[in-house]
Amino acid sequence: MPLSRHVVERFKILWKNIPDKELAEFYYELMVSEAGHYKTFLQLAKYYVAEEVVNDRWRELLEQEAELVKGLTVRGDRMH
Repeated sequence: MPLSRHVVERFKILWKNIPDKELAEFYYELMVSEAGHYKTFLQLAKYYVAEEVVNDRWRELLEQEAELVKGLTVRGDRMH
């Protein structure tokens, strides 16, 4: 499964908030790359399956991911 837009949003937070310019650039490039990946996977799925079916399933997966993230313990060594 491709990384979700939530992961892309996490990379964006890192990019905008890391004072190290080289590391910030790394996260920016990672964010752009991952954004392209998940969009490509969705377009590919829509090539083989009806768009409505893909969109419904994508929403289901995002909801499941959100529930998983809610259950994680907050720790200083991770973004979720």
